[in-house]
Amino acid sequence: MLDASRWALRRIAPAAVVRHLQAVRRAQLHALRHGLEPRVSFVAEGSVLRYLRAQLAHARVERFHVLYLDHAARLIRDENAASGCVDRCAVYSRQIAARALELQASGIIIAHNHPSGDPYPSVADVELSRSLGRALALFEMRLHDHLILAADGHVSLRAMGVLDED
Repeated sequence: MLDASRWALRRIAPAAVVRHLQAVRRAQLHALRHGLEPRVSFVAEGSVLRYLRAQLAHARVERFHVLYLDHAARLIRDENAASGCVDRCAVYSRQIAARALELQASGIIIAHNHPSGDPYPSVADVELSRSLGRALALFEMRLHDHLILAADGHVSLRAMGVLDED
């Protein structure tokens, strides 16, 4: 129920209950993110996955997040860079690299969901990861990982060997 949209909830619950559930959802995301804020390295896999799973795994449309990191891999900013439909969204390496420069990030983690439930990367996912990694390297920034989340699990493109090792 925490992942349901306001409109879906309104069909089965009164407005006060919907507001309460949305407040619980915001509190949940805040609590998960709080442990990842500047004091903690964001590359610690377990905490990143818990946070992103809560954000993305059960979304009904594809959403693409970029986590901008400082030189110690601490979170500068988490931004929803794109939202799309049930099986795609438009993401551009140039825009992500420009935003990373603007925020003076040293690296990023990109993450998106697959509403289908299957976290296996598409050809486009692999191509985006490789092109973005190359683009960031030109500015001495690192693509730490590309995570794909779904109801049935997650995939790390770094763990799969898709991303070049530094």
